[in-house]
Amino acid sequence: MILLILLAVAVVVTLLVYKYFYYLDAYYYTGGFYWLFNVNNLQTANVAIFTEFFSPMSITSEALPQIILSNLIQNYYLPFTKPILVAAVTGAFGPGLGSLFSFLGFFVVGLLSYGLGSFFFGDILPYIKQGGLEHYRKIIIRPAAIIFPLLFALPLIPVSVVAIGGAALKISFRETILFMLPGLTLRLFWLMTSQPFQ
Repeated sequence: MILLILLAVAVVVTLLVYKYFYYLDAYYYTGGFYWLFNVNNLQTANVAIFTEFFSPMSITSEALPQIILSNLIQNYYLPFTKPILVAAVTGAFGPGLGSLFSFLGFFVVGLLSYGLGSFFFGDILPYIKQGGLEHYRKIIIRPAAIIFPLLFALPLIPVSVVAIGGAALKISFRETILFMLPGLTLRLFWLMTSQPFQ
């Protein structure tokens, strides 16, 4: 019900803006540009144009939101395209800031995905287990401590898929954060040092 209400409100607001607030239409065109830019260049794995796109942006107000947006589009719309964003961001801002921004992009995607997984799939396992959830959690936490950091570290597996899977399997939020931190660090290291995506 909450989701349906939010969708209805979003549709009504969009129609009102489109009909009566002409000057806000520019934001739709801008959003459309960013969407098409990301989709086209992620599909073609164009590192150079992403690097050129990020380079002139101010560090906090423009670059970080755009990097997060690009990571969201890649994780949700084009999840199995080549992971080129780290190469582009480090090319634009250097290895220091570039690695920080890239990590934050991964981390935000992971947090959002965990929230979505909990919202949509969080009740599946309790329903199946019907009272045996605590016993299940004791059994799964030890293998999860090995498997999930490894899954977060593998660049060809989208961060969103791993985080949603963890939420559906009732890995706690605290444990997910603990698994994400080393896993995403290894992912970042692998992408920064591997040549195929440079």
